[in-house]
Amino acid sequence: MSNKVSYDFVLDSCVAVDAPIGTDPETLIEQAKAKFIERILSNEATVTFENIFDGETGVHDEDWKNYSRELDSAELEDQKQQILKFTPPPLPPAEQDYHEQTLLEKMEDEEGQ
Repeated sequence: MSNKVSYDFVLDSCVAVDAPIGTDPETLIEQAKAKFIERILSNEATVTFENIFDGETGVHDEDWKNYSRELDSAELEDQKQQILKFTPPPLPPAEQDYHEQTLLEKMEDEEGQ
């Protein structure tokens, strides 16, 4: 496992592009990008930390100081309980044998048709 995560930042700034009424905004994107670059280079843009993203675990977390891939015992128990909620209990042996036999009979019937 890598010891790196991605730090996500947001450019929280707005620029205005003057254009004639009815102009398709898509045609103004390059001008808007140029204005954003201007603001960034002149230190007028607001850039804020959003969160971290751990690509190996898929976790997003705002608490970059305390983030760890290590789970404490309570978190491990919680994950175990979540998994158990979605895992059906095993069938008793007699019932399992019945279901296996029924499945085999259905397969044999399908082959015979």
